[in-house]
Parts: sequence; C-alpha cells; structure tokens
Amino acid sequence: SPAEKSGTDLVSQLCKGYDERNDGKSGKTLSLTNSEVLGNLFVFIVAGHETTASSLHMSILFLAMYPETQKELQKELREIFQGRSPSGWDYKHDLPRLQNGFLVAVWNEELRLVSPVLTIPKVVSSKPQQIMIDGKQIMLPANLIIRLCLPSVQVNPKFWPHGPPTDPFNPVYPL
Repeated sequence: SPAEKSGTDLVSQLCKGYDERNDGKSGKTLSLTNSEVLGNLFVFIVAGHETTASSLHMSILFLAMYPETQKELQKELREIFQGRSPSGWDYKHDLPRLQNGFLVAVWNEELRLVSPVLTIPKVVSSKPQQIMIDGKQIMLPANLIIRLCLPSVQVNPKFWPHGPPTDPFNPVYPL
C-alpha cells in the first residue's frame, strides 16, 4: 500500500521513532520508548474507535431525520451492490464507487455538522505577526495562542449558505 511504502501513516512514524532510538546509530535524542509507542497506539485505537462510532451514530440519526436523503443513499447502494451479499462485494470495484458517491457526501456532511475535533490550536511565532481580516490590518502579539473553533466555522452561513445557489449555471457558492 502507499502508506507502507512512504511510511507517512501514524503507526509507521511511531515505529520509526522507536527504531531510531534502538538502532544505536542515529544518535537522536527525541525518540520513543516501547512504553510510549504502546501508549500512543492505545490512544489511536481508542480515539479512532470512539470518533468512528460517534460519526456512524450521528450519520444514522441524520438519515433517519431526512428520509429523502436516506432513500437516495439506499438507491445508490442498490446500484453499486446490485443485490450481492457482502461476501460478493469487490473491494477494487466497489470501493471507488462508494468513495466518489453519495455515501461519502453524507459522511462528509455529518462530519461538517458534528466535528469530532472541537478546536485547532495555532501559535503565533516568537515575533509579532501582522494579518489582514476583513480588510483590516491586525497585529498579533508574539506567542499568542489562537484556537479555531471548528463547530462554529463549519455552520457559519458566510461559508455554508443555505438554499440553492442563486446562479443555476454555477452550483458553487461565492464567498
């Protein structure tokens, strides 16, 4: 898989940090102990399980609240799987159709509305930084901690307007 070749997935990075510490060659001081690797793996599993379960739960609730959307999703799934039992599903054939279809659109919308991450922290560097917001220059002091509140941004009508686009030939909303 691409992740195995590139080593950019989280588990590969944890193992790489552990290997660098234990190979006796790298001389790196910031590396992980066996206990730290196992502790991080535990957090990944618990966090991944909890956020996935929560997301699936909320998706099912939203589909129950919007039966027309549920029917549209069921229609697409029937077209993709064509009555085949799960043992007859084909990963290489079916997954790309699922990833580019209505199912992922439903999940993305659920994630937009009920984000598993509440804030994204950012820190201004050790020097003050000037930025422009709504045409106004603002000076941010050095070492300022900013937390972007995802639930607020993800439902802000400035970025997520409601109703159909005003131009039927351009289905993208202008910002």
